[in-house]
Amino acid sequence: MEWLVGSDGRYVKLTAEQALAIDLRATVEDFTRAFDGLGEVIQASRSVVADSRRRRLRRHSLLRLVPAQD
Repeated sequence: MEWLVGSDGRYVKLTAEQALAIDLRATVEDFTRAFDGLGEVIQASRSVVADSRRRRLRRHSLLRLVPAQD
């Protein structure tokens, strides 16, 4: 048995269906927020990977020394 506090401050007894609907709505809202932020996370991850690749290529290119020909 679950209860909800009404706008007037009194407790309202919920049916099983009402309690499930409230839980389901909260779950959907959580998924929506997570999904909305997912695009930003993917973009940030791609940026970090690209920066890492650039630094690695630069690091490897600096390690190649060619002797001067006289």
